[in-house]
Amino acid sequence: MVDHSYNKAGVEYTIFQQNSAVKVSGYLRPDAMTYLISLERAVARASVGETDENKRFLGSINGCLHHLYAFLLQVERMVEHVVALRLIPSKTVNPVYPIEVFKENWLGVGTPVSAPALVRVRIDLVEYDFIQLLLIGVATLERLATFVSISLAGKQCNYYHLQHELSLCPDSRAAVILSIAAKVAPQLADVLVSGSQKSLRNRVAHLSSIPELSDRSMLFHLLPSDKILRFDSELAGFPLLKTAHTISGALPYLVAAVCGEMFGQDASGKVIAGRSDFTQVDPARFTPDWMNPTIHFDDFIDPTETGPQIAYIKPGLHEFTIDKRHLRPEIFDHLEDFVCL
Repeated sequence: MVDHSYNKAGVEYTIFQQNSAVKVSGYLRPDAMTYLISLERAVARASVGETDENKRFLGSINGCLHHLYAFLLQVERMVEHVVALRLIPSKTVNPVYPIEVFKENWLGVGTPVSAPALVRVRIDLVEYDFIQLLLIGVATLERLATFVSISLAGKQCNYYHLQHELSLCPDSRAAVILSIAAKVAPQLADVLVSGSQKSLRNRVAHLSSIPELSDRSMLFHLLPSDKILRFDSELAGFPLLKTAHTISGALPYLVAAVCGEMFGQDASGKVIAGRSDFTQVDPARFTPDWMNPTIHFDDFIDPTETGPQIAYIKPGLHEFTIDKRHLRPEIFDHLEDFVCL
């Protein structure tokens, strides 16, 4: 017989809660994660005994951090791909990242690799995860914009229009947030922040797919003496891994710094007692703790057309073309040692 005594009026019982031990890092530096965890805990402590209005305010900070953790989890997936891609082409049979080997007179798939050769890497899974990174990043940005605009301007607006609304706001935190946003504006513009249909976020979300946007395939050049050049894939002019690396630091800094200022200051700009550790966050603290092993082809285009000619692959839906461009000689400063197995 089931005992229902726990549900009887007047019966006292104890509730046990086991907090989640799962924390994502997004390959941020340890001091950045320490900041985020400390902020989350401080917000939780501050909400105890507060009014419903203040609880909603503090709950919005927690909501922004929750979105950020989802973004950081997706960053971790991207880094897993990076680790695997660094092993190519030492593993010639890989169903996750299949390779095509281009030699002078032949093409081999799943064949032993030897230099010199071009190795085209098929990165469908990387592209799928990159789409998720963009979309979660946009959701995180818009959650932050909703929180800030309602709290300071009294009305909801998206991130693109947030700057205008804050410029009219008398709350002293508005100017601080505008300063924070300006620090990451170049990294987020046309990627997560949209001013036109040509932005990457708009194209991926509304207009195109990754294959339709692809300008260049991920291509590794195997050179004599066991050297390798790894070229990033390119989507509508945006290098995939380089873009992922850039926003993996810029967006966490933006969310952390804005939430910290909203939590740490009052409307007059006075730092609230016990919360000074959450204001004036250094952007360098959120530098990504992972490296992008690839090079963006367009970063080295030689306008004089006198530098070495380097091949690239332009993919189509069912075919591809191999072409060459003159690159600046310093491209060879990025050669890495590699041993084909």
